[in-house]
Amino acid sequence: MSLLRCLILTLAFLPLAVAAPVAPDSPVPFDLEGAPRLLLPVPRGHLDPVPLPAGSGPGGWVLRLLPAGTDASLREIAIPSPAVCRGLVIAGGGISSFALHAFDVATGCRRWTASFDDNGPSTVAVGRDRVVTGTESCTTYGVDPATGSREWSEVLGPSILGAPTIAGDRVFIAATKEDQSAALFALDLRGGRRIWEAGLDSDIVGAPVAVGPLVVATLVTGRVVAFDRSGRTRWAVDLAAACAPFAEGTDLYFAAGSRSDPEILCVDGLDGRVRWRRPLLAPVEESPEESGEPDPRRSVTRPPAWAVHRGMWADDPPRPVVVDDLVVLAAGPVLSAFGREAGEPRGCWRLPDDDSFYAPPARLADRLLYGTTGGRLLEVLPRLGEVYRVVETGALIRSQPVVAGGRVFFTTPDCLVSLPWGDAAGPEWARWGGPGDPASR
Repeated sequence: MSLLRCLILTLAFLPLAVAAPVAPDSPVPFDLEGAPRLLLPVPRGHLDPVPLPAGSGPGGWVLRLLPAGTDASLREIAIPSPAVCRGLVIAGGGISSFALHAFDVATGCRRWTASFDDNGPSTVAVGRDRVVTGTESCTTYGVDPATGSREWSEVLGPSILGAPTIAGDRVFIAATKEDQSAALFALDLRGGRRIWEAGLDSDIVGAPVAVGPLVVATLVTGRVVAFDRSGRTRWAVDLAAACAPFAEGTDLYFAAGSRSDPEILCVDGLDGRVRWRRPLLAPVEESPEESGEPDPRRSVTRPPAWAVHRGMWADDPPRPVVVDDLVVLAAGPVLSAFGREAGEPRGCWRLPDDDSFYAPPARLADRLLYGTTGGRLLEVLPRLGEVYRVVETGALIRSQPVVAGGRVFFTTPDCLVSLPWGDAAGPEWARWGGPGDPASR
């Protein structure tokens, strides 16, 4: 073959090799045909594990976190994401619970219970020799993860609706104070000593996030504020943000905008400058449970974006996540992918009409694992828009699943479930926000 002919063929096929996927004009339906169905048994006892059916793989279990007979209104409030630490999976029982429980990851047997004076423990942050939770009414607790011993407690105000973050030897958590103003607090991880507090315009969404030398928080008003480690404000920008930021390096990614005009944003975490913003293809649909009355305890009850925010113990709003060179956001029934550097659309896919994404995913190497309101565990390869694996559980999933030791752990309105997940690849996504402390994501 002549050199000229080789060059022509090379140039002809080169665009096929390097062209990025192009977003369709409308979302492409996910192919979910033939998904296996897992019928979750209903445990009768409280906190006692029951094996999953044999077809789910060896060693799966489910246990009831809420006692039988719990009021239906309390069951409608999501149980926060569990966390895996030192061979234990740690979870509370939602807004009505006064305790954290730790269970053996392999068997589900209870290892310890930490009892509190206040209700509504959040998802926990995991640090060196401590796990930390904030309760809805209104105390932050530091617990020894090996024994469940309460090592310290700190009352911050009448209401805590976000989760804590640990960065180094400090805990960062927001609360509403007695005078109804809001503040971000820095506490000593080991003993709970209050180091500083910084005033906020309103309470926060999700949890604070550490970005290099800064701690960044999204407020219920949609404003985003960054503090240095001494509590001084470094920047504050009105972004109409709807979630805690996802940090990759010093870049921050947000869901933002309104239901009718939702957006995804990339912001420089060091100075708050918007690097790019892109509209989502489809509007975000309101779910039935969001149509009720807003929480009367809040001075600002409804963020400018996508939900009535009732706190981490009630809502886990949609949040972008970075996978390789993509940033992916799932909201309502639609999953959208964008180029990480410039935000160019890469693809858009849709669940069936009877299903919806609700909470952020766990990241497994180049794949993302979502729970859906229709009860699906959906492992997606966003680079191609392919469903790698799907299991129908039949149970509402409204909090982020976590992955550790080849297992997926997730909560339903009543229960904590451990499901073998075979070739779960990449670093473990063992707690809300990422493989490390929530501060790292």
